[in-house]
Amino acid sequence: TSPPSPTDSSQGVCVCKKTTCPSVVAPVCGSDYSTYSNECELEKAQCNQQRRIKVISKGACGK
Repeated sequence: TSPPSPTDSSQGVCVCKKTTCPSVVAPVCGSDYSTYSNECELEKAQCNQQRRIKVISKGACGK
């Protein structure tokens, strides 16, 4: 068998979706205590930082 190719989807690598988040302002507070302007921005940050960030509350953090 040949070595796995870089396009082999069975490799567990998180590839960030090149999504453009809607400019909807619906702030959420992430489990990293950062405020994201919406859940899409939180998901993008989660991928860029390669760590799990959950929404811990709606609205900005630290109110």
